[in-house]
Amino acid sequence: MWWDNKEASIVPALVDGQAVIAFGWAYDALLAREESAPISYILPEEGTFLWSDNFVIPASSQHKATAELFLNFVLRADISAQIINESYYPMANDAAEPLVNPELLADPIVYLPEEYLRKAEIIVPLGADGENLYAALWQQFLDSANR
Repeated sequence: MWWDNKEASIVPALVDGQAVIAFGWAYDALLAREESAPISYILPEEGTFLWSDNFVIPASSQHKATAELFLNFVLRADISAQIINESYYPMANDAAEPLVNPELLADPIVYLPEEYLRKAEIIVPLGADGENLYAALWQQFLDSANR
């Protein structure tokens, strides 16, 4: 399969009973499915958050033209489709869709159903005060879990 770093996944802890519930990514659900592990991938009814991986070209780049050529290459429909088919991660490139494996397009773990996307939100940086509050609340949680 496309992944080679199972240690980065929560799946082994779920399979051997060290954990009974976990926050994970589609990667974890796909790994569990590949290993025939009895694990369910569930999105909250209330919604979830969206994330994205991005390519950016720093304004100070000394190789801007090369970076632009690379991005143009990646955005070709055939290349985007190949990336999707091999990584199981969707891309926002509608031109690639006809070349994507139909099983992936139909897989709700890879391509979330629209009703979930409508409820999803993008998380923005918290700022210094928000980060401090988050750290304090997380420490409170950890302290209560260790009692």
